[in-house]
Amino acid sequence: MTFTDKYGHKRRGKIYVCQTCGLEFVERLVSDTRPQPKYCSHNCSNIGRRNRIVVVCDNCGKPFSRTPNKLKNSKHGKTFCSRRCKDYAQSFLGSCSDIHPRHYNPVSPSNYRDIAYRMLPNQCSDCGVKHRYMLVVHHIDGDKNNNNIANLEILCHNHHAIRHLLLTNDGWVYRSSSLTPRDELKKIMEINQTGDKK
Repeated sequence: MTFTDKYGHKRRGKIYVCQTCGLEFVERLVSDTRPQPKYCSHNCSNIGRRNRIVVVCDNCGKPFSRTPNKLKNSKHGKTFCSRRCKDYAQSFLGSCSDIHPRHYNPVSPSNYRDIAYRMLPNQCSDCGVKHRYMLVVHHIDGDKNNNNIANLEILCHNHHAIRHLLLTNDGWVYRSSSLTPRDELKKIMEINQTGDKK
């Protein structure tokens, strides 16, 4: 085929497919002994000549490429597409417990507060109060060792007290060791709002 080069001259050429990006490009024919071109540009040539392996990020699942040396030198055998993914995976909330520091203890009494304040809206789930000094973290099932995020909720002191009520002959009374039945919560809060006594 004939094509016009960047200088406006007509040349004989042939269509090739770039081995890096897959685009078709036209290359000038010089002689039959010249090796067949593999890349459409210097950038594609540099990428294509690298010895890289496609792997998947252990944090976000995104595929990316790494050189064999970098994979071999990994201390923990995990691969991450960026420093941000690595830092998050290594954090307390991260999914890679193999690379967590030793002082991370999932059943530590203080850790559940960090989990709740990072992953839940920082406001009372009942009334919406946002002042941090008025908020506490409540275990829904009453088990303080169950620090799963589904078992935590952030409440103000008033609504947290309502979560720990016990029904006696004199009515509802606060007991820190008791747990208010979930189906009674709405009824109790309605009574508090109307001011009725029961």
